Amino acid sequence: MGEGASIGRQSGQGGVVSEFLRTLGEVLRGARGERGLKLKDVAMWSGQRFAPTTVAGYEHGDRSISLERFCALARLYGIPPDELLRRALDAMESRAAGGRVIDLPPPGTRRPRIRHG
Repeated sequence: MGEGASIGRQSGQGGVVSEFLRTLGEVLRGARGERGLKLKDVAMWSGQRFAPTTVAGYEHGDRSISLERFCALARLYGIPPDELLRRALDAMESRAAGGRVIDLPPPGTRRPRIRHG
């Protein structure tokens, strides 16, 4: 991604990008919640760089976000950007697997157990 690159909708992209934006938004909202910040706090702490409505748009997946702004929000929340991205990708992977988790027991014991959720 070059300067001004963004994580978001481009022409010709479909539902996967929209789903990723929603998931990324959930991760951003969770990170903000971990810090105990309200939307207006983000605006204040960022020196008004992030308007509450803009952050809400990111969190709901309604707005694409530039890589620069994503990294700035991550720093504001005290979480490395790569960690936030990993959280979003892990959530996408989990959803793609249908939310199933397979617990594999040690060899020679019982059959694997599948949990949903």
